[in-house]
Amino acid sequence: MNTAVSTSCLERLPRRRGVAASPSGDSGDKGKNRLDFESNHFFLFPRRAVLFQISSVAKIKAMNTRKILIALFFIAVGIIVTSVFWKQPILLSLILIMTAFIKEKLAPIKKGFLVFVVIGLLGAATESLIIWLGNEPWAYKEPFLINTPLWLLPLWGLAGTVFITLYEGILK
Repeated sequence: MNTAVSTSCLERLPRRRGVAASPSGDSGDKGKNRLDFESNHFFLFPRRAVLFQISSVAKIKAMNTRKILIALFFIAVGIIVTSVFWKQPILLSLILIMTAFIKEKLAPIKKGFLVFVVIGLLGAATESLIIWLGNEPWAYKEPFLINTPLWLLPLWGLAGTVFITLYEGILK
């Protein structure tokens, strides 16, 4: 590594709180800020940022793979079931509700039924408004209620609960 280039890069760095950094890594502030000369970066790294990076890696390793796999499985089930039964809206609606019930038994979330209903209603209503206000950017072959099919409500509800499960699996 060319230390002459490193030193010239140091001159362009903004000084923080009156502390000047030297190429030896001794910044005079007892390690609060240090230079990373091991990599190709020439930035000041506060100790807090390094601790944040370490804790972020720890969180990634602590994911709940069971919840993630359950969520991915039910995403695939929702896509397959909707693709196969879309011409039979009542049957598809019942299958999606049962799928959501099974998902809730395998990986429950807080207030799962309420989330299912609210996201189902709001998702379908939002999609209906987009279709209506956007001069029908897309259309369903067999609309049931205000430009949307009946099965769209439980599909949105299932999607909402499944993605909350996926989110919880990634965080925990």
